[in-house]
Amino acid sequence: MGAARIIIWKEATLLLVLLTLFAFHSWSLNFTQDDAYISYRYVENFTEGHGLVFNYGERVEGYTNFLWIMILTLVTLVGLPMILVSKVLGVVFGAGTVVLTWLFGREYSDHKRWLVPFIAPAFLVANGALCYWVIGGLETGLFIFLFSLTLYVEMKRPSLTPFILVLAALTRPEGGLLFGIVFLYRWIILRHNMKQLAVFAGSFFGLLLPYVIFKLIYFGDLLPNPFYAKTGLSVEYLKSGIGYAWLFLKHYGAFGLFFILPLLFRRSLPNMIKLMWMAVVIYTVYIILVGGDVLKVHRFFLPILPAFYLIAAFSAWSVLTTYKKAKWPGLVVAAFVGGYIIWGILIPLDYIKQTGYLERAFISKMTLVTESLRDIDRSDFSIATTTIGKVSYTLKGHKVIDMLGLTDRHIAKNPEKIEGMQTTWKERNFNTAYLLEQKPDYILFSTGHKASAPAERALILNSQFRENYSTIGFLSGNRLKVIWKKRGNFSSPNRQLPTTEFADLMYDGLNLMNDKKHTEAVEAFEKAAELCNHDFALAEFFIGQCSGELGQTEKMVKHCRKAIELDSYNLEARMDLSTYYSSIGNVEEVRKLSNEILTIAPWLRR
Repeated sequence: MGAARIIIWKEATLLLVLLTLFAFHSWSLNFTQDDAYISYRYVENFTEGHGLVFNYGERVEGYTNFLWIMILTLVTLVGLPMILVSKVLGVVFGAGTVVLTWLFGREYSDHKRWLVPFIAPAFLVANGALCYWVIGGLETGLFIFLFSLTLYVEMKRPSLTPFILVLAALTRPEGGLLFGIVFLYRWIILRHNMKQLAVFAGSFFGLLLPYVIFKLIYFGDLLPNPFYAKTGLSVEYLKSGIGYAWLFLKHYGAFGLFFILPLLFRRSLPNMIKLMWMAVVIYTVYIILVGGDVLKVHRFFLPILPAFYLIAAFSAWSVLTTYKKAKWPGLVVAAFVGGYIIWGILIPLDYIKQTGYLERAFISKMTLVTESLRDIDRSDFSIATTTIGKVSYTLKGHKVIDMLGLTDRHIAKNPEKIEGMQTTWKERNFNTAYLLEQKPDYILFSTGHKASAPAERALILNSQFRENYSTIGFLSGNRLKVIWKKRGNFSSPNRQLPTTEFADLMYDGLNLMNDKKHTEAVEAFEKAAELCNHDFALAEFFIGQCSGELGQTEKMVKHCRKAIELDSYNLEARMDLSTYYSSIGNVEEVRKLSNEILTIAPWLRR
C-alpha cells in the first residue's frame, strides 16, 4: 500500500472517530429547547389543515426558520416522529459542518502535516455549546451547516453561492447578513466590478422573490413578527451584547486571540481566510448591536465557530511552515491544540450543564402545569404566557397569547412603555391594556409567582389583574406549581400604578424569601402592599408566610386571613393556615379549611 493511500486511510479513520465522538457528545447533552415547540406547533397546525399559523385563524409569522419548518412538515407528512427527527437532523447537520471544516483545512495542508486539517474539526467536536444546540430541536445545526457551506462553495464553486445563500436566508434571517458579507468580500477583496456584483445580488434576490411575495400575501408583512418583538438599538442592548460577546470569548474565543491571529500573517493570507475573518468580525459586531441572544450557551456565535477554528488552524499551519526546520513549532502547536481543547471542555462545562438542567426542569414544570390544566378544564379556554413553546404545544387548539409579542402582532408593533422598568430579559415588549382586554382565562408566569419578565412585571401593576385573577396550582411533590385563573368579571375600571416600584418590591421580596431572609422579605412585601393600597392577596399571603417562618404566628394568621378576604379563591393561604392549625391540634379549623381547599381545587384530592 502506497504512502498516499495509507494517509487516506488514516484520515478516514480519524474523521470517523471524530464524527462518532461528536454524536455521543451531542446526545449526552440531549434536551428540547422550549422555543422548538413553537416550530412544532406551526408544523402540526399546517399539516392538519389549519394553515401556517400559531393560533387558528391568525396569520402571524411567529417563527424565523421557514426552511426548518418545511423540512419538519415533510417529516411529519411521511409519518416520522417529528421531535426525534429534528434532533437527529440537527446532529447530522452538525456532523456535516465537522466534515466541511476538515475539507477546508485540507486546502492548506500536505501529506507531511496531514493532521493540521483535523485541528478545527477537533475543536468543534469538543465544543459543548455546538453539541448542546444541535440536539435541541431548533434549526441551529442546519444554519451552521449552510453558513459553512456558503463559505466553502464561495471558495470552490462561486457560481453556486447565491443558491446556498437563499437556503441560509430561508433558514434564519441572518442569512441576509451572510449575503452582505459575501457581497463585501467580492467587492473589496476580489474587486468584482459593478456588473458582476449586480448579477450576484440579482441572482440572490431573484431566487428569494417568490418567498417574499408569499410572505406579503399570506402574512401581510415582509419581516417576521419576532423582529418587532425582540430587536432594538439602545444602550441596554449594547451592554447586553458586549456581555454576551465577552462570555463567548472567555469560553471559546481565546479572549479575542482568534480575531488577532490573521493580522499576524496578513501578508500571506489566502482569500479563503480573509473571507472567514470578515465573516467573524462583521457577525460579531452584529451580535453585539442586537444585544446578543435571549437563549444561553452562545447560540448566536455558533455559525461563525467553524471560521473561528479554521483561522486558528491556518495560524498553526503558518507557524509550522514558516519554521519548518525547527523542532519547537510542532510542540507549540500541539500544546496550543491540547490546551485549547481542555480549556474549551472544562471551563464552560458547569455553565452548559446548569443551563441544560434548568431548561429540562422548566420544560418539566410547563408540562406538569399545562397537562394538569388540560385535564381539569375541558373548555375551549385561552391562556397568556411569556414562554409559549411547551405550553402551546401541549395545549393544542387552544388560543395562546404570547405576552412578549413573538406570535402576537398587536403586542409586537404596539408596545407599552413604562419608565424605570429594570429587567435582565431581552424581550422587553408588552401591552398590558391589550392583554387585559382579551381577558384570557389563564395567565402563566414563567417563574410561578414571581413576575420576572417585563410583560409580567407590567401586568401586576394593573388593578384589573390583581382583582380578577387568582392563583391555582398543581402539586409536584410537596410544592405547588401555580397558574393564574380568571375569577372576576372586570367590573371595576383599571388603575395602573404610576411607577414600577411595586413590581420591584414583589420581585425582591420573593428573591429574599428564596434566600431565607424572611425579615427583609416581610419589609419588601409590606411596602408593596402599601403601594397597591392592600388590594393584592398575594402580597398579604407572603407577609403571612414569612411571618410564620419567623415564628410570628399571630401575624401569620392575620395576613393569611386578609389574603382570603381579598381573594376568596386563595388556596395557599388556606394551606398554610391548615398546616398551622394542625400543629396546634385545632381539628375543626383543619377540617373546615381542607373542605374549602378541595371545593376550590378538587383535583388536589388525587
